Amino acid sequence: MASCGFQFHLLDFPFMSPSHVFFLGLIVPLNALAVSGGVHDLDCFGKYSSREFYTCVWKPGSHASEMRYTLIVKQLHDICKADYDFTGISKKIQLYQTYNMEVEVLENGGSTNCTRAVFKGSPQSLFRCGPPHRVSFRRHSGTLEVSVDWEKEDKTNIDNYSVRYKAQGSQMWSTSPVKSQNAESCTVENLNASLVYSLQIQCIQNQKCSQCSWSEAYSIPAELMTPPVVINAEEADYAEEQGRRLLTLTWKFPAKEPHDGFSVTVVKASGDARTTMKTTHPEIRLVLSYSAYNVSISVFNNVSDSPATSYVIPQRQPSECCEGAKLNVTVHSNTSFTINWSDDLIANYVCYSVEWMKKGHTASHKSFYQDEVNYRKLTSLQEHFQPYQRYNITLYTRSNKDICKLEHINNTEGTYGTTQFYFIEGYPISAPANISVHNVTLTSVVLQWSSIPEEDTRGFLLGYVIHYAEYQHKGTETNISVDPALTSYELQDLKSGTTYKVQLSGFTQAGAGVRSKESLFTTNQKKGYIHNQFLEDLSLIKLDFKALNLHQIPLFFSICRKFPYHHHHSFCSRGRCVDIWTSYYKENERRPVAEHSTSWEQQSDAQPRGAL
Repeated sequence: MASCGFQFHLLDFPFMSPSHVFFLGLIVPLNALAVSGGVHDLDCFGKYSSREFYTCVWKPGSHASEMRYTLIVKQLHDICKADYDFTGISKKIQLYQTYNMEVEVLENGGSTNCTRAVFKGSPQSLFRCGPPHRVSFRRHSGTLEVSVDWEKEDKTNIDNYSVRYKAQGSQMWSTSPVKSQNAESCTVENLNASLVYSLQIQCIQNQKCSQCSWSEAYSIPAELMTPPVVINAEEADYAEEQGRRLLTLTWKFPAKEPHDGFSVTVVKASGDARTTMKTTHPEIRLVLSYSAYNVSISVFNNVSDSPATSYVIPQRQPSECCEGAKLNVTVHSNTSFTINWSDDLIANYVCYSVEWMKKGHTASHKSFYQDEVNYRKLTSLQEHFQPYQRYNITLYTRSNKDICKLEHINNTEGTYGTTQFYFIEGYPISAPANISVHNVTLTSVVLQWSSIPEEDTRGFLLGYVIHYAEYQHKGTETNISVDPALTSYELQDLKSGTTYKVQLSGFTQAGAGVRSKESLFTTNQKKGYIHNQFLEDLSLIKLDFKALNLHQIPLFFSICRKFPYHHHHSFCSRGRCVDIWTSYYKENERRPVAEHSTSWEQQSDAQPRGAL
């Protein structure tokens, strides 16, 4: 840039035409200085961080294909600088802060005509801030969150900014701009969630930002308010590796709202890992371990996310894939345990994750690196183990050491095996229920029962005990232990026509649990005999056999009224036998002492059977 300090008047150049001037080596036609379509919109500004240097920009004229420019800077009457004959539509200049300035740009298109643009101002009023470098928006529930990132040289100078907005198609901006909380964040409230808006941003003037202009208009799409709908979920074994499964999820977006794609977040239910994936297709394929997962699917555009649709992937029992897995747990205290696995596992894996949980509760988890031994002691657990509670524990393997802390869930984890443990075992606090008798014979019955609920066993159930003895006889009680997996058992070598009482209980390592309520059953009676117990406290009933076409011989028999049960008895006389089914009632009930029905058959033995 050359310095210049001069002034002139047309009368000083009598040899020139009054229609031209000789200016800085250029013959400039005076009438060209006001030609329309020439250089225009000259603007000069600076930044507070570099206060001596400013930038001037302008727009070129439209009459020539290649423009060349001369730029002149004037401060006071004796300070003048000029740049000659250059191309481009901007120029850096240096100014003194305390003096007003005037800048002229002369445009020469190679013809006899040239044009001029002039800018005047005070350097201290030319500190311009903005527009924003980056802007992002988030919409939800009628609220718009605006986040602004300013240019590096503006960040320390801007304190706040304003936002104005209008609905798409409207001519009027909001009556009062919204002021930001700080230089980055602004919240606009009470918007219509279904409308599209236009928005502009402007910094708020201060000493360091004397010029703030509105940014370009940003288009803000409407909020997404409709969640997607899962329409299909398919699970299959993963052929390439045991302990993994292939899950295919398909969904649809029923609304017509414009959107950019779908966001799928997969989280282990234990909280061990989380992954979010973006896709433009309404389907995703996941290769997962047998752990439980929560999947959430939402629709997104550049300013909002729709409400999410949730899908739960339940834990899959690993016994189907890992029957040979050897997993053992040793509990040291209510906050520590050691988990062991088979020796060959450590040859292929160094990263592991373990999950343990009570039934119906969320799993706790711990991931770790182990490349030397086939066990790991875990201590200082946040959730204390509870006595008498059963815990399920599963060990998972991870493919490489870079994902010991899992960051990507898809196809990175496999299932090794599972087992159960107790911190402290107790005895069962309830007994088998619904005890019933089936297949009654002369010397045997089949007992059937419902198992003890897991939460009542309070330990690993080692078996059931069947306690039985003859009813109302002070005999020895018989106890039979049966496998815990059984819910029925045949009692053998019983006495015919005998009533027995029976109870059941379960037992664990801690001991036997409570017994069930006493139940009674009676074995079948041999034909022709009545057991002696039915001969106590007798009442006589006379049967008229005439109606039965038999000899008019009175037949008397005895029954006991103490037993509210059905019994079957056979009586024989003179070559004929009668089968009698009797129902007995308690003495204090005002009902018949006995009800009976009879049937007769020919008996080869002429001697009567039973105590007649």
